[in-house]
Amino acid sequence: MNNIKKISPWAWVPTLYFAQGIPYFIVNNISVLMFAKMGVPNGDMALFTSCCICHGLSNLSGARL
Repeated sequence: MNNIKKISPWAWVPTLYFAQGIPYFIVNNISVLMFAKMGVPNGDMALFTSCCICHGLSNLSGARL
């Protein structure tokens, strides 16, 4: 009679990890587009973009730089 499908309480975990990655994806793509339009070489572009991402990760972890 009860056809209610029980969903595991852990079902939200993959969604949470996906949602946490969205801001990094957006920042990475926008910075690459911006540097490409400015004519920055690919090596420098990778360095600057990784510095932006690493700084954001250190702020999330609570580290003081």
